[in-house]
Amino acid sequence: MEAILTISLEKYNPLKTRNGTYLYKNVRAIQNFIDSNFKDFRIELSSPRIPERSLNGQGEARWFTNEAYSLRSLDNLSSEVRMKADSHLDIELKKMDEWISKLHVSRDKDEKYFAEVLQSAFTVPNPTFIYVDETATRFVFALWGFELKKGFGKKHTTTVYGIKALRKKITQKSKKSSGIVSPSRKTNKNNTTYKSINKDISIQQNEEIQPENFQEPRKESNCNLQQSSPCSEEKTGVSGSWDEFSSDSSSERLFWKKSWTKRLLFTVIVLVLIYILLKWTDHPETHLKNALETTPLPPIDTTQIGIDPDDPTGRLIFKNRLNVALDKGVDLQGFLIKADSLLPDMHAIFFDTSTRLIQYEIPDNDLKRWGDELNKLPDVRLIFNDALVIPSYIPTDPGFRDPKINWYFDRINVYNAWNFTTGDQRVVVAIVDNGFDLTHPELQGKVVKPRNIPNGNSNLFPPGGEKTDHGTHVAATAVGNMDNGEGISGIAPKCLLMPIQVADNHGQMSTLYVVMGILYAIHQGADVINLSLGMSFPKSVSQMPVADQQSLLQQLYIDEALFWAELYDFALENNIVIVQAAGNENMVSGLDPMHRSNKTIVVSALDAAERRASFSNFGQHSTVSAPGTKIYSAIPGGSYDFLQGTSMASPIVAGAVAVMRSFDQTLTPLRIRNILVHTGKNIPSGTSDYVGPLIQLDKVFELLGDSAYMPFPDQPRDLSFAYGDWLCDNQLKNSHTLERITLYFHLPKSGKMVLQLLEEDGNDCSCELNVNLQDNKLYLTQSDTLICKDNSKYQSYSFTCFASAGKRAKCIGYNLQDSSVISFHLVKYK
Repeated sequence: MEAILTISLEKYNPLKTRNGTYLYKNVRAIQNFIDSNFKDFRIELSSPRIPERSLNGQGEARWFTNEAYSLRSLDNLSSEVRMKADSHLDIELKKMDEWISKLHVSRDKDEKYFAEVLQSAFTVPNPTFIYVDETATRFVFALWGFELKKGFGKKHTTTVYGIKALRKKITQKSKKSSGIVSPSRKTNKNNTTYKSINKDISIQQNEEIQPENFQEPRKESNCNLQQSSPCSEEKTGVSGSWDEFSSDSSSERLFWKKSWTKRLLFTVIVLVLIYILLKWTDHPETHLKNALETTPLPPIDTTQIGIDPDDPTGRLIFKNRLNVALDKGVDLQGFLIKADSLLPDMHAIFFDTSTRLIQYEIPDNDLKRWGDELNKLPDVRLIFNDALVIPSYIPTDPGFRDPKINWYFDRINVYNAWNFTTGDQRVVVAIVDNGFDLTHPELQGKVVKPRNIPNGNSNLFPPGGEKTDHGTHVAATAVGNMDNGEGISGIAPKCLLMPIQVADNHGQMSTLYVVMGILYAIHQGADVINLSLGMSFPKSVSQMPVADQQSLLQQLYIDEALFWAELYDFALENNIVIVQAAGNENMVSGLDPMHRSNKTIVVSALDAAERRASFSNFGQHSTVSAPGTKIYSAIPGGSYDFLQGTSMASPIVAGAVAVMRSFDQTLTPLRIRNILVHTGKNIPSGTSDYVGPLIQLDKVFELLGDSAYMPFPDQPRDLSFAYGDWLCDNQLKNSHTLERITLYFHLPKSGKMVLQLLEEDGNDCSCELNVNLQDNKLYLTQSDTLICKDNSKYQSYSFTCFASAGKRAKCIGYNLQDSSVISFHLVKYK
């Protein structure tokens, strides 16, 4: 998926439905409605990813599109193309408006409600957020479900585009509100809003409510925002036709008709502004800003690769480059200008606004001197070298052929996991690596958003040199196709691949390239990121005593480790799992600062006898282990071969994570990490060469799928069997928004017993439970209403649990308002 819009929501309010939920959360229900009722509807509502803190203006929200074509904002089109686009957009909006009219007159209250949702969803604050393809016939809406706050802007403060602008007239007499409300508007305090769990509960996630039994449409009021006063054209700003909001407005045409003197005055003003602009660009600060904004990633200069003289490990770095990370909230441009004036001999060759990371090219290759000078500047948080990065694999005999090519599938018991799922196309695995052969049969039909980081485009290739097979082999090991009559499959064959090349035309990779590759994956919506690469260390380091290596770990690369930890935190905030190879130097893995965070999964390699591979790095920073010797997978040119290294072990774990996410998309990165560790098979080792447990997917899915169910005795004497933390194993949905929800039952031996409901976006709802045992049944009754953090509420339920087949606790939930029923088993989740 492609991020079509990244924006701060400081100036915008999210609209809410009459049920108290945010409008943008209805995206799945709306898309399902479109798929069911339109053969070729040419408007897509982009998928929002909106962290809760961004709603308060902290951080950014993003909208993603599935479309692969090139898009431009409606406001950036030429007048001729804009006219064509407006015409086609009008046609598509009329199609949707006809359905909305049908839903409005339905006797079904849910269909009426959905009509209100659709009408407000297909409306955006202004045409800037409508994107169109090159043919001007397909459209993507972004920032839908939001309105501009009062006091921000003049031109678009009350202007909206979409269904509301399409309507020719607004019925001003209607005082009945539609239920889509902005949080800033006043509402009736006594009008309590409740949600309901979907009546039709199914393990299938794609069951949605469909409109049916529609009556003939009739004219309805088109005022769709609930207000404390009657709706009027002046307040909504949506009166009139679509044309009134086009770039060629009637007021602008009138201006040109009034007199030729105004034309002359306008021309003079424009010339003066151009003169001022030209003078302004002569300012050196502007040159600095413009140069930085247009400079691509700096190329790798192989003549500057050398050993760091101040590093006892002798690692390879770029002798003329320093990376500087600034404090959060620092004015990046202001810092660049100030540093340029104080240290004019240094040249800023790259910066990234999201991480506030700057790369400087320094004179004389005196890293220590210039690092000390930079450290004197205020707002500098971290300074570290740009190190050479290498793939973490060891090539084997290219002629070697082993008849037992699938041995590593048996070692992790993947077949048991495949009984549950072989993956899901909604789960995207990003492989950050040197290069890829995307024409290989194992990778065809599954590639999304490829990126060449050094070149700044989507043209990937197997890089030159002897190691042309690494990225292709890694990608196919994780997500290679199944049942294609070729080679062997990946661990998660039904998941998609986001290939991200971080090697230049000569096969070289740097720290900066890897950082930008990770950021690309985060911003483009990956679910899992695999890093089968790391720092390069000389052999002499592995020959040091382990105690000396541990001592170096405490002393070296402190700033780099902090930077990587913050980058991984950013991935964690976006619910992304990062899996990385531990390295192949037979040394302590934490020496590489990339591996010191406990927010990622660091993978060591094992051989077929389930012993640590002789080359694999080890130590307390090793999270888990996986097979890493003689791994058979794809290489460029449609071929297959054996490779070995932690580079091969890492994508096996990344594929396992993707399978887990496919089965349960509510699993958090830290939860996945804990499950893999606690269900893994311990590997015998000494205290000095410890490696994490071998992942066991059969045990993972026993926990996720079967054996963790609450046992229910035939004749329970007390509540001891029920104590603990449990979750509902059925995939429930909110009956209005259709978003997934999860029920948790917290039943401690002492203290309050609590019912918790967690919505898909993290909105948390809870209330206390009254629990008692009677007639061999467990009764769980809410003591109060289930109230959420956003102040919305769910209808109350009463739960009755009893022994089912296999002596599992089966529960029936009864809705106390409408008598609907849900059923599920209770599964231990801690």
